[in-house]
Amino acid sequence: MFFFKPCAIAVLALGLVGFDTAYGCSCCCCKGAATAAPAPLQPANGTPAAKTMQLNLSVSGMSCVACAAKVQKALMGVPGVRQAQVDARTGKAVVTVDEDKCDEKAMIKAVEQAGYGAKVAK
Repeated sequence: MFFFKPCAIAVLALGLVGFDTAYGCSCCCCKGAATAAPAPLQPANGTPAAKTMQLNLSVSGMSCVACAAKVQKALMGVPGVRQAQVDARTGKAVVTVDEDKCDEKAMIKAVEQAGYGAKVAK
């Protein structure tokens, strides 16, 4: 049996996949559990973290929040992807990737392997 916090259910119901309940929610069940957002990742040697960029994808075939979660999980499995926000209602995905590891073809392939269509949005 699974138990969800009410805020997590609301996030799923609203299709806000990619919304971070640990840092962005202040509902009664999350108050006190939230901590400060983590600092940007820095390599151990002190050099700055890699530059990132955003890539917008058009995703076809999604009909619900579960579809968006599946696409998000597929995108997060691609090397270099830092964050993926997917909206089933609009069919859009906003992906934050390391500039030097941006592989559009790998992201599209991951979405297709999850059972959906994808192309880079213009």
